Amino acid sequence: AWTLRPTAPDTPQAPAVTGIEALTDRRGPEFAPALSPDGRSLAYVARDGVDLDIFLVRVGGENPINLTESHDGWDHAPAFSPDGEQIAFASDREGGGLFVMGATGESPRRVADEGTHPDWSPDGTMLVAATEQVDDPYRRSTRSRVFVVDLATGERRDLAVGADGDGPRWSPDGRRIAVWSEIEGQRDHATVGLDADGPVRITDDAHTDWEPMWAEDGRALYFHSDRGGSADLWRVPLDPETGAATGPPAPLTIGVTPAWESSLSADGTRLVGAMRTQGGAIRAYRFDPRAARVLGPGETLLESGNGLAQPEVSRDGRYFVYRTTRPREVITTIDLESGDRRRLTDDDFRNRGPSWSRDGRWIAFYSN
Repeated sequence: AWTLRPTAPDTPQAPAVTGIEALTDRRGPEFAPALSPDGRSLAYVARDGVDLDIFLVRVGGENPINLTESHDGWDHAPAFSPDGEQIAFASDREGGGLFVMGATGESPRRVADEGTHPDWSPDGTMLVAATEQVDDPYRRSTRSRVFVVDLATGERRDLAVGADGDGPRWSPDGRRIAVWSEIEGQRDHATVGLDADGPVRITDDAHTDWEPMWAEDGRALYFHSDRGGSADLWRVPLDPETGAATGPPAPLTIGVTPAWESSLSADGTRLVGAMRTQGGAIRAYRFDPRAARVLGPGETLLESGNGLAQPEVSRDGRYFVYRTTRPREVITTIDLESGDRRRLTDDDFRNRGPSWSRDGRWIAFYSN
């Protein structure tokens, strides 16, 4: 959790980070954090046995409560109501969809038969949600719709976000929704009005941007981006009337452990984030193709602080090529005799699928 020092409304500078503290320490991954409006409670997702559950812990406390222990399945993406009395979440129970339960886990009820990443309207009467569960902004499997559901009537309608939209977040005045989406191969941010007002782009570049959050006064958007070289938090000023950016993005954090998902308190003074460490290794094993089995222990060819993917050995067995996974997808070769590495791409684009030519003189790959 970061503690923020807010500035006066007419001050263009972003708030400053004045403190940071660890809030959870369960064994294994903990993610999808949701801070209560008063900043005193944290809901998050973690494994309990083999299933995913939503936990609740007091900020500064040591005893998390499993709110969804009775369901042996997938519960995800918690979001507190504006009064802090309810939690919306996604689940695969009862055929799957969006659910609402009390803030201590009581009386869950389904409010939509699809949806994830929910967020509440400021008056607590509606939810906005997306249809694709995105856990990694570098990996997308479908196009996502964004829809609003009325909690009293169950009425639903899609928002005009264009071909794709995810991670929707409601503005403090209830008039606009911020989303991130894949537009022409880019992960960018936009805002859209509730009255069929089409998307207004906030970012438009090759950097990967995701997970928007409105400032408490609606005059800025916080978001995650790798534009600084790592996954960090950024802030861009907005015109609350039009939803358009009024200045360039500025970093809020730089150089900390990569931050992937965040939630902001209602007063804008505390922000909680899920921090993911990265790392990867490529190992080689002797293999008996007749018996279809591995022979003996493997040999580590490369260990890295970056995620590694798609390795392929050259036909002469001397080299292999691979790519890093995030925040920059760089294609690199390594000489297995000398250990020397050569970076073949060095840009902000997504360079993937490297493959050797038969003569070993070329490498084909795809890129945006």
